Amino acid sequence: MQLNLKEIEFETNHLENFVSFLTQVLDIEVKIKNNTHVFELSGIKVRIKSDQGWIERSRMTAFTQFDFHFSDISDLEDLKDKHEFFCYRHGLQSQNTQLQQVGDRYTLDLIDPDGRIWKMIYEQQPAVSLTEESHHRYS
Repeated sequence: MQLNLKEIEFETNHLENFVSFLTQVLDIEVKIKNNTHVFELSGIKVRIKSDQGWIERSRMTAFTQFDFHFSDISDLEDLKDKHEFFCYRHGLQSQNTQLQQVGDRYTLDLIDPDGRIWKMIYEQQPAVSLTEESHHRYS
């Protein structure tokens, strides 16, 4: 059996701020189709559901973390700056976003207006020396 993920639905209590987070911080294009905000994430359709009332917080944050991998550390530094400006511009308390390093792995946790964590990850690939590679190839 093969499972293929077709669509995801995000619930939000802060529709305008959440859409701004997606567009201004993560550079995601959000469209409105049939009165619903939608976007694509790695080829998967994502719908944004916003009740006029309050969405139960424990239900909304049951799945709270998304991991994204980057090939350049400067992308994480740019996201950090965008997130700080987003928090300032929208009057949100900045989470003191810091780039964390453990060994060759760098992470950046961005928290959206609904409390979901978007974990950005960069891992340095170990450099392979030509002499090492040549040694293995010819031995």
